[in-house]
Amino acid sequence: MGSAYFIVIAVAAAMNLIAGIWGAALWLRRSVSIDGNLGTVLFWYLLRAAQAASVIAVLFCLVLYIWGREPDSAIHYLYVVLPLVISLIAEVIRAGAAIHETRGIDVAALPAERQMRMALAILRRETGIMASSSLICAFLLLRALEKL
Repeated sequence: MGSAYFIVIAVAAAMNLIAGIWGAALWLRRSVSIDGNLGTVLFWYLLRAAQAASVIAVLFCLVLYIWGREPDSAIHYLYVVLPLVISLIAEVIRAGAAIHETRGIDVAALPAERQMRMALAILRRETGIMASSSLICAFLLLRALEKL
């Protein structure tokens, strides 16, 4: 389908892989923090950049399809589009992380220290969820490269 398309998919895969590894390292080392440390902030920027790269890859694929340029295997389209679906599902699950941590608790009535611990638990859970989704997206995009 073209070397430019290959590069777009490869960049999206690499960005998802970097974001996923960075987030997984933060989550495994339990070094996620709510005080704005560079590692945590960088993860969220990397994640959003990886998601944007995935969207660009889908749009590029769509443009090439409209122009009549098709990959060797039709499953390639599935591997390119699925990262968007996975990211969307992960965002929904991430939204549920706060609900899971705060179920049945009046957060406003808690002492400030307990609220901070709860916020940290939510952020850790969200980081794990999004790092996992980013690694899955990287795998799918790498499979898309194989099917070009």
